[in-house]
Amino acid sequence: LHGSPTLTHEQIGDYFKDATFGVAEGNLESTESPRSDVTIERDKSFGVPHIYGTTRGGVMFGAGYACAQDRLFLMDVLRHTGRAELSSFAGGSEGDRAMDRTQWMIAPYTEADLESQIANASKLYGPQGEQVVHDVEEFVAGINAYVREALVDPNKLPAEYAALGILAKRMSVLVPRPL
Repeated sequence: LHGSPTLTHEQIGDYFKDATFGVAEGNLESTESPRSDVTIERDKSFGVPHIYGTTRGGVMFGAGYACAQDRLFLMDVLRHTGRAELSSFAGGSEGDRAMDRTQWMIAPYTEADLESQIANASKLYGPQGEQVVHDVEEFVAGINAYVREALVDPNKLPAEYAALGILAKRMSVLVPRPL
C-alpha cells in the first residue's frame, strides 16, 4: 500500500490472484485423480492446481504431476542445465555450449556425487533427510506418471518437444528407481 497510496483493499483482487487454498465455489474447471490418494482441482480463473491428498506421499505425487502438466519442458531444460547438458538437449549452439562449460566449472558434480547426496541424506540429517528423499521420490513419481501419459498421448506434450524433434524422458531421483 505504501507503493501506491491510492490502492484500496477492494482493488487488490484487480492486481493479484486470490491465494486462498481451495477452489472457490462455482470456479471449478476440472478435477482429476492420477492416483488413488490424490485429487487435483483446477480453477476456471487461472487453471491453478489445488492438490488434496489423503497421504503426504499423495500430495507430493500430485504436486509433481501438476508441475509436469504445467511446466514439463521448463523442468527438462533446468534438469539438463544443472547437469551441464543443455546443448545435448536443446541444441549445440555456442551459447548453450558456453552455458554447459560455465555450469561444469561452477558445479562439476558427477552422477556418483549426486547419488551420494541421496544415499547419505539419512546419515547426515536423520529422519528429516529420509523424509526429504521420500518426498522427492514421490514428486518424481508424479512427474513420471504424467510423462508416461504424454508419451501415449502427444497432445499432452509441450510443443517445444516437437519443435526440437525430441521426446520427453522419465526423470529419476538421481539413483534410478523402477517406475
